[in-house]
Amino acid sequence: MAGNIDSLKSHAIIPARRGSKRLPGKNMRELAGKPLIQWTIEAAQQSRAIGTVIVTSDDPAVLSLALELGVDAVIDRPFELATDTAKTSAVIMHAIHFIKAQGVHPNTLCLLQATSPLRTANDIDDAHDLYVASKAPAVISVCQLDHPIAWCGALDESLSMRDFAEKIREEKLSQDHEKHYRLNGAIYIARYDAFIRMNGFLSNETLAYIMSREHSIDIDEEMDFKLSQLMLDKYA
Repeated sequence: MAGNIDSLKSHAIIPARRGSKRLPGKNMRELAGKPLIQWTIEAAQQSRAIGTVIVTSDDPAVLSLALELGVDAVIDRPFELATDTAKTSAVIMHAIHFIKAQGVHPNTLCLLQATSPLRTANDIDDAHDLYVASKAPAVISVCQLDHPIAWCGALDESLSMRDFAEKIREEKLSQDHEKHYRLNGAIYIARYDAFIRMNGFLSNETLAYIMSREHSIDIDEEMDFKLSQLMLDKYA
């Protein structure tokens, strides 16, 4: 562990695990002229809502880059928190212990995943403004689904579309459908005490911050990477 933690407003925690089955080394892979994780680090640094930026990783290359970019602290994540089965809440708790070991009691936590390169500093600020104005214990970013939820269904081994048929019979025409949203993985904000109480960010008290679909690309496979490249080239 290394860095300098100050008692400032919100603590942004950026986790970046080395292992990735679909896209090995994706956090350091170049995207529109920068390593993927750099987009998130810079968004956090440019946000007026963030006081401290912390990167936690088991990848020495990620930690080295983070320090070069001037983050406030890096955490060399232990092996047991860098596996496929490690829970994000456990990674956040590990970061919290590090923050408190510096003599700082965190007030607000902001999880920013490195796989959301189109999430901007303005998105972070707007989500934080909602969090402050609403006095909600937590805020999570979402985006609208690009198709009616009735078009989704479960398939068993028989490949029968029974589930689809039942849902579509019950639903109105798509233009009359109620809007539905999904978690987009970009921004998670919570009061420290609420995070401890809820063991995470999501509860019945959590509010949604709605982001555009353009800013909601979550890089999980090659197609996501290529789409992000196209979008960032468009904004350049």
